Formats: sequence, structure tokens, C-alpha cells
Amino acid sequence: MKQRSSSLSCSTLSIATTPATAPALAIAASRSALRGRKGVLAALVAAAFLAGCGDPALEQQAKFEREFNTLLATYENTVTGSTALHASNPSAESLAALRALAEQAKSLSGGTPKQQESATELAASIFRIAGGMELANACRMEAEQEVVRGVAMSAAMIAADLDAIAASAEAIDYSDATRGAEAVKARSAQATRALQEALRAVELPLGQLVEQIETGAARISQLDAEAAVLLRKSRESTPVAGLAFVEEAAKIQTDSRTAQRDIGEKAIDADNLESARNLTQVALSDAKGLQTAATEALDFVAAYRAEVDGSTAKLREMASDMRKKADGLMASIAAERAGPLKAAYEAATTDFSNAASSDALRMVLMAEELRLKMSEVQGHGAQGRMLAATGGAGLAEVKTSAEAAITALKEKATAAAEAMEASADEKLAELKTLIGETKKAAESMTVEKLLAPPAIAEKPSTATKPARESAGSSGRSMSGGAGGGVEDIEAWVTEYNAAVETEPSKAIEMTLATMDDSTPVGKAMKDMTGPLLSAMAPLFDAMQAKFGTTKLDLGGMGGGMAGGMGGGVTKLEKVSLEDDRAVYRDADGKEMTFVKTSSGWKADIGATLEAAGMSEEQAAQALPMAQAMMGPLMGAMKKAAADVAAKIESGEITSAEAAGTAMQAAIQEAAAGMFGGGGGGRRGRGAPGGGGGGDGGN
Repeated sequence: MKQRSSSLSCSTLSIATTPATAPALAIAASRSALRGRKGVLAALVAAAFLAGCGDPALEQQAKFEREFNTLLATYENTVTGSTALHASNPSAESLAALRALAEQAKSLSGGTPKQQESATELAASIFRIAGGMELANACRMEAEQEVVRGVAMSAAMIAADLDAIAASAEAIDYSDATRGAEAVKARSAQATRALQEALRAVELPLGQLVEQIETGAARISQLDAEAAVLLRKSRESTPVAGLAFVEEAAKIQTDSRTAQRDIGEKAIDADNLESARNLTQVALSDAKGLQTAATEALDFVAAYRAEVDGSTAKLREMASDMRKKADGLMASIAAERAGPLKAAYEAATTDFSNAASSDALRMVLMAEELRLKMSEVQGHGAQGRMLAATGGAGLAEVKTSAEAAITALKEKATAAAEAMEASADEKLAELKTLIGETKKAAESMTVEKLLAPPAIAEKPSTATKPARESAGSSGRSMSGGAGGGVEDIEAWVTEYNAAVETEPSKAIEMTLATMDDSTPVGKAMKDMTGPLLSAMAPLFDAMQAKFGTTKLDLGGMGGGMAGGMGGGVTKLEKVSLEDDRAVYRDADGKEMTFVKTSSGWKADIGATLEAAGMSEEQAAQALPMAQAMMGPLMGAMKKAAADVAAKIESGEITSAEAAGTAMQAAIQEAAAGMFGGGGGGRRGRGAPGGGGGGDGGN
């Protein structure tokens, strides 16, 4: 179920840490406690007047109560009427106004010890709420930075790819192509010149022979004509005279025959020269054609090189632009971390310190401070991983900061654990477990583990038919947990989809049964999501039966809960199915990966972590604290889900939207207890947000 989470410390550790909901929950807690506090104050004021108005001490106490009441009214108007406080990112001015009220409460004097205690508790409560809002603001910035980091890393990687393509283009060797064409061109040019000389050498004697043949032919024609005239004269003359003509004609004919033999010999020579000329002309044409082809090849290589050079320049320009964008985004993150984010962490630390008005409350605030430190550590880790992946500047500084943050977390966790061990208050048992788990997680932390990149998912080979013992996506054991896997994944999905429409709780059970818990991380993930999903199962059953849907809109409050409570239970659609790996997608677009093991198909938890950009080592550091943070809420969540389910079945709640609203109210009430507004201690209702652990029975 692929759902990216920027930091477990901010998004999955607790409902109260969700940035968009923490201010609203804190203010809801304050309203509840204010109503109880005002009744107590009214009684105190009445008692003061009954005792008499002339006593200076009583007048001072009455003055204290008036000032305290005025302050309470201002505080109530501030937390109920300030839209800035209800925003997902409360303004600095609104938080400053809260702290100013806290300082006023601290500065009140002249009252009885109980009155002073109330003022102190009110100041502590306000400081705690301000601190919670600052921490929520820090978590919001951390989450937003993770999104920006993703964009920056993508831009940097694209720039690197473009540079690599450009470098490959620049490395093309054109010498072989040009060398061959140039050699052909040179040879053909040389051959052309030689053939042209040879042709001229043939054409000159051929021309002379042709001229001689033409002259000889004309002479033969003339001799033949003269012989014919003499023979005619011989016929016309006397025998004696005709004999002379005949003898002369015979002599001329002998000369003609001699000339004809000479012309015949010259014709043979001319024919030979003509053949040689034709062959030379053919060779010359071939040489010229080869020279033209070589020239065209050189022109093509030159044009291709020019085009490649132009494209390379564009690639370099694009890479430079992408790198500038990545650098700009990384610079903006660094500036925010050094400025507003650092200030938010420091302000929250100061606020929590000011909120510790009693030993019991100090114990409660230790968890808040640990959550703050964990968020800060995870933020350094995310920043370092980005710089390491992109080669950005400042990695050494981030490593130094991360080392200091880890050290501070370990020291804080150790001190908190020791304080918890020394406390005998049974009410702090859940906090004791939470802090102990956090200490354990902190002790295993190192900068190297924190900055280690996520493991690269390798797609399992489909060539091997037998089931494998290890999952291709994460390389760890997938032999299964307590139970066996699914024999036929397609049949299982068919059954699961049918259960979604009829009995969502069964679909939840089927999901949990397939989760691989053979590794510590897998077990921790299952232990954290299992109770929450099981707690919600009756509500989903009731919603499906009455409304035909399990879609539960928690108004943005479900983002911090494991298992996607806000999404409900939806059908799965096949994305891919291979011999030993299957991927399905739910209606919200989240993917669930199954891997075939020796004991059947199992849901690959490692794939979910990798999709969220987190290695198993990083998850192992954060999950114990996440599990401990979720633990205290399970009882309240289970009761709330059961109550809302009962109201749906009875008809009191008539729509899925109303069910979401009812669950929101239940979550706020549970969160108010975490903020300390729900009472505890001897007085039952303390100052707004300040009675989380009570006062231990003062």
C-alpha cells in the first residue's frame, strides 16, 4: 500500500502531531477546560465577597480574580475567535499573542496559593499549546520540504542524465568516418586525373587516324573516278588508243587498292583506340562518381556533427537550467531549515520548557520534547540524503548537525527514561513505555544509518518457477510469520473484494493475515497498523451495511494514522501478476505488493517502505517511537469507533459524512486528553490544556 510519508516523526507517530490538525485539537481541548475553569473562578469570587470587602488581602485576592477572569476571557476569545490560530500554519503574530497571554498569567501576583497555582497552570497550558502549534508547524515544514526535496532530486538527476548524454555525444569519434571518406576522395581524385591523361593520350592518335582515313577515302574515291573515266575513253577509242587508256586505268586502280589496304589498317587501329577510349571514359565516370560519393559522405558527417554539436549545446543548456532549479530548491530548503524551521523548533522547545508547571506535567512534556527531537533528527536525515544523492554543498554541515541532534535526542531520551523509572505514578505507565521505546530507538541511531539511502528495489526474476525464500523487492527473509501465506493470490483477491462489499472487518482480517511479520520491521509495522484497523472494523462494517461505503472523511485528520483510516476499505485491482510477484491497487491509488514465498503469498511490507523512500534501517529507528505514540490512543479509538458504529446501527447517524464528523469529534476528545485539557488530578479540570497528567493529587 504505497503511500509516501515524509517523516514518521511528524506524520505517523500521533494524531496530535498532524500539522493540519494540531492547532484545532489544542484549541478544542482548551475550550473544554475553559468551561470548567470559569465555574471554579466564579465560586472563588463569590467566596471573596462573602468574606467581606474591607480586608486588604481579600481585596487583593478579588483583584487577582478580576484580572485572572479578564485574562481568561481574552484567552477564550483568542482561541475561539482567531482564524489565524485555526489555520494549518498559525501566524507568528497569533502565536506571539498566545505567549503574551501566558506571560500575563505568569506575572499575576497577590493571590492565594491556589490562585497563583491556577495562574501558573494557565500560563503553562498556553505555553504548551503554543509549543504544540510550533511543533506542528515544524512538522508541516518538514513534510513540505520532503516534497521539494523530491523535486530537487529529480531535477538534479535529470541534469546529470542530460550531461551524460551530452558527454556521450561529445565523445563521438568522427575520425574513422572522415578518414575513410577522405582517403576514397583522394584516391578517386588521383584516378580521375590519371584517366583524364590516358583519355587525352588515346583521343589524339585516334583523331589523327580518323582524319587520315577520311583523307584516304577521299583519295580512293578520286582514283576510282579517274579509272572509270579512262575505261570509258578506252571503249570509245580505237584499240590501239584504248589500250593506252586501259593501261593507265589499271595503274590508277592499283594505286586505289593500295590506298584501300592502308585505310583498312588505319580503321583497325582506330577501332582499337575507340575501344580504349570508351573503357577509359567508363573508368573516368566511375572515378568521378566515387569522388562525388566521398564528398557527399564528408558533407553528411560534417552536417551530422554540426547537428550533434547543436543538440549537445542544447542539452548542456537544459542541464544547466535543471541544475540551477535544483540548486535553487536546495538553497530554499537550506534557508528555511536555518531560519523558520530552526526558529520553530527552538520556540517549541522554549514553550515546552515554560509549560512544565508540575512534576507530573513535566513527565508528560518529556514525550513532546522527544517527539520534537525525533522530528529534528529525521529532518536532518532527509536533508543529508538529498545532498548525498545530488552532490549538493553543505553535506558536511548537515552531518555535523545530525550528529548533534542525535546526541541531544539520546541525552533527552536517557534523562526522560531515568525520570520515568524514578516515578511511581501509575498514570504515567503508557508514557514510560513510549519513552523507553524512544530511548531504545535513539540508542541505535547513527549518522551513517540516518543518511543511508533506501535500498534499491530489485524486481524478482520470473525465470525461476519454484518459490523462493527471499523477496526480490527487499532481499530479506519472507518465510512468513506465525501463519502461512496465501496459496492462490487471485482467488484470495476475489474473496477479499467480495468481503469488502459484505463484511469489511473480514477484509481487514484477511489483510492483516497476509502481512509478512518475519522481520523486526515487518512485525513493528503489523503491530502498529493491526490494532488500529481492528479497532475501526466494527465502524466499517456498520457503514458498509447502512451506507454502502466505508469511505470515512476525517477532515484531513486521517493523514497521521497508520493504515489509511480516512480511505476506508476498498477493492483491489490487479496491476501486474508474475510467477512470484503480484501488485494490486486500491481505489485510492495505493499499491499493495505480494511476494510468493515457500509458505505462500505474503504482503511485502518492505516494498511499502521502499516506495515511501525509507530503508528498513531508517524505519527500524523510527517505528518503535511511532508504535509507542499510537499505543495510548488505541483504547480511545476503539471505544469511539464502537460508539459511532452503534449510532449508525440505531439510525442516529444517517450518512457517511455524519459518521466522519462524529469520529472527528471523538478523535478531538482523545487528542485533547493528550494535550492535557481533559482533566486528571484532584481538581478534575485544570487550566486549558494543562492538566494532562494532573497535579498528582495536590
